[in-house]
Amino acid sequence: MNISWTADRSWLPVGLGLLKCQVDASGGSPVCGTLPSMPPAKRPPEVPWLTLAPTLQALLDQGEATRGLTARTRGQHLIVSRLDEIGPDPRFRLTPLGGGRYGLSLYERNRWQPLPYEGTLHEMVAAMNTDLAAWSAEWPSP
Repeated sequence: MNISWTADRSWLPVGLGLLKCQVDASGGSPVCGTLPSMPPAKRPPEVPWLTLAPTLQALLDQGEATRGLTARTRGQHLIVSRLDEIGPDPRFRLTPLGGGRYGLSLYERNRWQPLPYEGTLHEMVAAMNTDLAAWSAEWPSP
């Protein structure tokens, strides 16, 4: 098969056959395939994660039940853990909901269980110190 690239640039050889491609009028690279053009994936707005963990850490240190908990980031989430002799013991996960608000999940039986709490970092730490103080505090020694 002899293909003249100068004659028809809308056909490009792919595999054993030919695949119809669209050539951009501006001279850009050809677009081949059967799927329509997809818009770029939506990405969450940039959040200064490096400042959120220290801010949350300062709030945790002020509470009675949350004193001793540590905050770190994992993906978009803020993970709140208590360190013990084995290592970090995750207790809570804060998930950004937008507008400075967060959803709260509890780590139980190796899974994150969503809780019916959402609000600002201050409100979530207040919930950890009051309603959820039993999960925030150190576990009793055997």
